[in-house]
Amino acid sequence: MELDSDGNQLWNTTWGGSNTEEGRSLLVNNFNEIFVLANTRSFGMGSTDFALLKYYSIRELQWQRIWGGTDLDVGYKLVNDSHFNMFLIGYTESYGLTGKDACIVKYNSTNNYQWYRTGTDSSEDIAYNGYIDSYDNLHMTGKADDRFFLIKFTPKMKFQIIDGIIGSNGWELGGKSIKMDLIIAGEDPVAVDRVGSAVMGFGLDKVKYLKFGAEKHLGIANIDQIEIIGSPISDVYVKF
Repeated sequence: MELDSDGNQLWNTTWGGSNTEEGRSLLVNNFNEIFVLANTRSFGMGSTDFALLKYYSIRELQWQRIWGGTDLDVGYKLVNDSHFNMFLIGYTESYGLTGKDACIVKYNSTNNYQWYRTGTDSSEDIAYNGYIDSYDNLHMTGKADDRFFLIKFTPKMKFQIIDGIIGSNGWELGGKSIKMDLIIAGEDPVAVDRVGSAVMGFGLDKVKYLKFGAEKHLGIANIDQIEIIGSPISDVYVKF
């Protein structure tokens, strides 16, 4: 619904299926396009799922995105960063460790799903609101059991680089120097480090933080799922 400065209705529209839908939050971009975070019980896999809707400036629905699992997933707040990546904030009972886990779902500026993050401790937590500052830091608040929480997330790095021109076998400052003439770079920090460890002959059993990062959906640690552009690992492999 849109109102003029005198409170008169200019237009309205509805969206939904055979069950209940709830609009929770919205954004308007520089092209006067509208993005709505809703909760849907008509579409998706579970009893309630996140719904992200985009309306043209002429107020016609352009597309819808549904996110959630087989249980209850509820969104409360929609925020965007300086690149108009969108972050859906709420809670999930389909993913995470406890009955309810605070949840962030990211869609990029081209409206494609990127990732989700959940709370990882043993408390039952719900995220109700969020704010992105001028540095693209995401601040999120809600409740954890009977207490409120406030969390700050910094933006994900744009590029991860490993300087592998000269390696060191042993202690970093006193080990044997190995000339490798290698640069490893990519957008996924877990994948970049995983390739670096594979080049050195280390599996996930030796670099357990990469396995943990993959379990927390921070990146890809399975070497068979990582796209490598340039020299294959077998051509630059050096056993450390």
